[in-house]
Amino acid sequence: MNIEHLREFEYLAENLSFRDTARHFFVSPSVISRHISAMEDELGTKLFVRSKQSVAITDAGTV
Repeated sequence: MNIEHLREFEYLAENLSFRDTARHFFVSPSVISRHISAMEDELGTKLFVRSKQSVAITDAGTV
């Protein structure tokens, strides 16, 4: 697991916006999404629930 991905995860968990997180880290929202997906695959659990209008952190993501 990459430390930068953990920083992105933390920022996303605080503001729940892929767009704002991407802007903060100077990357595209799709890059943040891929990094979070990779973390979820590695951990074997969903960290966020995503819809077209919102993002919510799961119980596993909170832990």
